[in-house]
Amino acid sequence: MVSENIQDRMREPIKLSNVDISVPVVVKSNKKTYDQLQDSNNPDQGTMGFVLMVRKGNKQQYKTFHADINSELAQNLRDQELVQREEKERVKRLTLNITERFEEEDYQEMLQQQSKPSSQNLNRERKKYQHPKGAPDADLIFGPKRVR
Repeated sequence: MVSENIQDRMREPIKLSNVDISVPVVVKSNKKTYDQLQDSNNPDQGTMGFVLMVRKGNKQQYKTFHADINSELAQNLRDQELVQREEKERVKRLTLNITERFEEEDYQEMLQQQSKPSSQNLNRERKKYQHPKGAPDADLIFGPKRVR
């Protein structure tokens, strides 16, 4: 029974979580010792600082480590940042182009309204129909009387 469970688990693919978690402020701003300050005065140009989150049970712990700039981890991070920056620039240009197009359309519409003469209400000049009062004139409707 236990061996079947182990074999089943070995067949299941391992799910890697690709979650980007920000480093807590407490870890970023913790006080440095004298040795760390001396090391930071002579920074190693060939390394890059990382913070690794380790979980022990429900408790999260953060460990700092330095990786070589040419390492795959640092290279992937730089590539990812470059892709994100390019995408941000593309969205920025697209938004700017849309805004400029709207402004140009508004400007053209304003020019068209200024160039055409103001429309006048032509119905104001037309006389209102006045219904004749009284009985209608039969001679006008049927013509004059004929004598036989």
